[in-house]
Amino acid sequence: MKAGGLQISVVVPVYNHGKYLAEALESVLAQTWAPWEIIVIDSSTDDTADTARRFLPRIRYLFSDRNGLGDARNRGVEAARGDAVAHLDADDVWLPDKLAVQAEALTARRELELVGGYVESFFSPDLPEEARARIHCPAESLPGLSASALMVRRAVYDRVGPYETHWRLGADLNWLLRVRDAGLETFIVPQVVVRRRLHAENTGLRDREFVRERVLVLKQAMDRRRKAKGGETEPGGEA
Repeated sequence: MKAGGLQISVVVPVYNHGKYLAEALESVLAQTWAPWEIIVIDSSTDDTADTARRFLPRIRYLFSDRNGLGDARNRGVEAARGDAVAHLDADDVWLPDKLAVQAEALTARRELELVGGYVESFFSPDLPEEARARIHCPAESLPGLSASALMVRRAVYDRVGPYETHWRLGADLNWLLRVRDAGLETFIVPQVVVRRRLHAENTGLRDREFVRERVLVLKQAMDRRRKAKGGETEPGGEA
């Protein structure tokens, strides 16, 4: 492992995904750029804690009695002691050089605040064939700033603020739109950095819920930008 100058805090929020957590953590430990620390924020009601404890003392394990994703990300950021933060959802898997290529980008370009990468989707082996037929799995990797593909300078959270916790599924999108509003420099490394797992718990109903929240998040962002430019928000809109 390369222990680079940039100290990276890895935050892994998990809620009842114990069966996937070990693979996620193993992908962090296999990084060619060694993370400064690995923080697991567990809000689970299943046996996830048993899986997490197998990785002690290589991880910091924190239990939270709140199960919102925004809350978990915020607690991880608050606990982070590194120069940069990289989130990994417990059902996703990093490629071995994910941290290296992004840390090198942040080190080489001081103006960069956030670095994303390409995301490759895959069907979880435990997803039945009949369910796979109803789910779209992109054949090609896609660029983006999704949480598991992202690396953020720690100071960005002081400037943009924490994740808003009232969103059930839209906290990440809301936070990224606030990053855009702040005019921060972002960059997408031109390679796959994470594999996104498609399984029964993150498809179907959750996708429909996300679409509904996405509309509300985008409307809020439009109202916020309109207000910043001196215009008036629409009736019922939030600034």
